[in-house]
Amino acid sequence: MSLHRYPRSILVKDDVRAAAGLAITVGVLSVARLPDAVIYVFVALTVLFAAFAVRTIARHFTVLEVSEAGVRTTGPAGGSIDWEELQDLRLRYYSTRRDRENGWMHLKVKGRHATIRIDSSIEGFDRIVERMAAEAARRRIQIGDSTRSNWAAMGIVTE
Repeated sequence: MSLHRYPRSILVKDDVRAAAGLAITVGVLSVARLPDAVIYVFVALTVLFAAFAVRTIARHFTVLEVSEAGVRTTGPAGGSIDWEELQDLRLRYYSTRRDRENGWMHLKVKGRHATIRIDSSIEGFDRIVERMAAEAARRRIQIGDSTRSNWAAMGIVTE
């Protein structure tokens, strides 16, 4: 069994980003007299920063467990998937630059009764993806070309 958490250093940076975004947007809304259209934009931004803050806070309490039985998350968005229930895996890459040099990966694991989402900032992400790929191959789950391409970019070969 292996346990994985989001690193505190990354979470603290996200906490600061969320707090700064909320402080700026709420500050502008509470101090400035703005046209209605601008108010709507700032309200939307406030909602986005608040959602980001909630997600970041949830990650402080999230632990991912990968075992012989399956994969499980504990915390506010907990879920559990036994390997026998594994139905789909999708690994996506999101680039922050045109040259695709910087970015992050997002793994979506779907079971019969739950879906677990993991992004590449979690500790041990490579090992997690490797284990998921092995289980998917063992269970002959159909995997999309995009996911296979991303596995190959990580050096994971399942066939």
